[in-house]
Amino acid sequence: MITTPSRHFGEEPRQVIQFELRQSVFGCHIGHLCEREKTSVPLFVNDCIAAIEKRGLSFDGLYRVCGNVSTVQKLRIMVDQEEKVVLGEPPFDDVHALTGSLKLYFRELPEPLIPYDFFSGFVTAIKQSTRKDKLTAMRSLAAQMPKVNCETLKLLLRHLRKLMEHSETNRMTAQNLAIVWGPNLMWPRYDSGDIAINMVHQNQIIEFLLLEYDHVFK
Repeated sequence: MITTPSRHFGEEPRQVIQFELRQSVFGCHIGHLCEREKTSVPLFVNDCIAAIEKRGLSFDGLYRVCGNVSTVQKLRIMVDQEEKVVLGEPPFDDVHALTGSLKLYFRELPEPLIPYDFFSGFVTAIKQSTRKDKLTAMRSLAAQMPKVNCETLKLLLRHLRKLMEHSETNRMTAQNLAIVWGPNLMWPRYDSGDIAINMVHQNQIIEFLLLEYDHVFK
């Protein structure tokens, strides 16, 4: 077991448990994982989202409330070791443990879901002065992303939009979801020291993608 520094400001160093690549899900490049699984979206992501939606989307603070750390780590280890796991059933039936595991999956990607080479493009896009220009730029960027990244992003955003429909009870609006998810879906290749500025852009981009999903991915 080794300890690595966190990519995100304010987070404690992570303990990363390493397994052979053929057994790895967490920490494996998403393109390699989907190639191995012969899927366009990682099976774990698809199954985890399905289990969360089955449990219900009205729980207060979904994705904001932390799940039990030991449960999340146990799930991660079992998935990486290819042990039989039934998401949504004991001991993995706590919805906050499921949402925490899904966030952990994306946070542990060696390259973010929105790849490094697209970070500056999305930042430039969100800085455009009009909605039309933002849509045009983001639509072009989305079309250029690797297929597995784009399909996984679309699935996740559709899921989060379902949460937004229950925002009166779960209190997870587009803005709140963007604050939670922005730093987990995109970050720059190199730390330029502009952590606060990057965080603002990350949040703005994910919020825009949530609100304008139908127009960006049509």
